[in-house]
Amino acid sequence: MFKAHAYTCVHNIYMCAWVHVIMIDKEIICIPFKSEFLIQPELLFADEKIGRVHVDMQQVSLIAGVRMSAHDIEFAIDGDHSITGLSHPYESLPSSFSSLAVKIRQGGRLAPPFVEIKASPAKLLQGHNVCGPTCFRTCSMEMMGSFIEGMPDLADMLNLSGAWLSTFDATFSTRMKNNVIAEQVHKALRTVESGQTKYSRSGRVYESTNYWNEKSTHRSLKEYLKWLEVEKEIAELCAKVKKNPHDKVSHKRLDVLQNPKLIDWTTGLMRFEASIKSRYMRDLVLTHNDVDYQFPSSLLITEIVDFQKRYERETGRNLIYDVWKASFKDIFSALEGQDMNIYDDEDVMQRLKHKYFTITPKGNITYSKAQRVFGLYRRFVNEGYDNVRHSLPKKTFYRQLDLLLDIGMSKAQLQNLTGEGATNVVPMIRFVDVDFSNQYPDWYIEPVSRFVA
Repeated sequence: MFKAHAYTCVHNIYMCAWVHVIMIDKEIICIPFKSEFLIQPELLFADEKIGRVHVDMQQVSLIAGVRMSAHDIEFAIDGDHSITGLSHPYESLPSSFSSLAVKIRQGGRLAPPFVEIKASPAKLLQGHNVCGPTCFRTCSMEMMGSFIEGMPDLADMLNLSGAWLSTFDATFSTRMKNNVIAEQVHKALRTVESGQTKYSRSGRVYESTNYWNEKSTHRSLKEYLKWLEVEKEIAELCAKVKKNPHDKVSHKRLDVLQNPKLIDWTTGLMRFEASIKSRYMRDLVLTHNDVDYQFPSSLLITEIVDFQKRYERETGRNLIYDVWKASFKDIFSALEGQDMNIYDDEDVMQRLKHKYFTITPKGNITYSKAQRVFGLYRRFVNEGYDNVRHSLPKKTFYRQLDLLLDIGMSKAQLQNLTGEGATNVVPMIRFVDVDFSNQYPDWYIEPVSRFVA
């Protein structure tokens, strides 16, 4: 059961509502300690304070039953010992579907002691983050409720009404025709940067993710191929279940992620994600009809929930989308002037297989003819139409050409293939076209936090 006052504080986060077009993928919430658990700096002459406000980690460990790590342990000859430099590593709290990361921060000169909780609200609520809610109230209540439920004694030491938002990830998806085109667009994005938004070129190789401003203290951006992330999660969960067959949370998440409808929805899906830090929130000004809107400077969760409710009521817009749009403004502006080549091999191959197949006497299906015609298509792409035409006997060339035309390709389209890998040269922005009306599958049901009264 919740502590009574803690339960009340969580439910004081106000109501907000919106027809979803984007999602909050991650939140980091910081919850300060109550004053009675703080250790104040010592006073010197002229009332000058030295040191910093901090919390006694040993006391926290004793009261809340939290395990700590010690940097130093000194033993005396008589057997006494002293422990210094206690710290709290990230701790994972299991929830209905996923886990919540918790870490106690002892405090410093720039920040008071607090407890940091971090999670994907969508995963906590429904077991996946392919699509999800945009409401700060829903997301924050699920995170804080899960924390209070899992660590009630630690929660009792905290000022829950003083919780503030440190970071949140605003994500949006765009869908390519298939995975092949998505991979081509993904690779092309590695050349895109604009203004203060720089592509992150560290020593690592990102096969499925592009980063911009990766180490920025304001906002960092990334783009990744969603179906690859889901495949990786499924593989990791399968390994966990194999190692521990009684892991109920992993079993539950695996059931969610292996849903054929969910997997089908991720096909060709590219995710654009903006990680919004506290400094960016405080500086960002959103203007609508000559009215300026700015995040509350305190970044208190209760005030941000109130701000979102007011912003969306007065503007008729979605706050998370507008923040995301402002974050990616430079990137999408740069896309306006860039072209790319598109090879839709998968689509051509599927059309050929649908048209040209043979059933063997044993009932097996073979696609040798489709593969042979596909080989001609690839020669057009790599060598150019004219070069291929002059390299084959006239009757052979036109007989095979007819096979390509019979699946719906036009002769003009093939004649435009000039070789050297050139094919459909199109503006990149046409492919990175965000469809705001198609962010959720028709079977999707909005999750409701179990901590909402």
